Amino acid sequence: GLTYNVIKSGKGGQPATGDLIAIRFKGTIKSSGQVFDDIMESAEAYYFRVGSGSVLPGVEEAVKLMHTGDVWDLTIPGKLAFGDKGRSASPGKPRIPSNAEIGFLLELVAVPGKDDELLEVTGG
Repeated sequence: GLTYNVIKSGKGGQPATGDLIAIRFKGTIKSSGQVFDDIMESAEAYYFRVGSGSVLPGVEEAVKLMHTGDVWDLTIPGKLAFGDKGRSASPGKPRIPSNAEIGFLLELVAVPGKDDELLEVTGG
């Protein structure tokens, strides 16, 4: 299954299914080291509702264990990533082979309503 190393521990809220959360991430194809997505340095985090199916199953699994401020380095097996289908190449994004193991650096930026206080993260 999913494995992870904790890079940094946070102290904030812990999301549950149905919560809207904000994450930043960098995804790589383990076999080649090719980056397929990277918003770690982006000013704008990616928001999604836990349990909505809008992110990889391995990411869904991990965020439920995390706290705001956590940064984890995940290794996601193919079945919890892009599965048998993989993902075809698109402009600026490499093809992801069938059942490819994925490396995923994941930061839980915010769990609105569960964090002690909502800090504005603008980087400036």
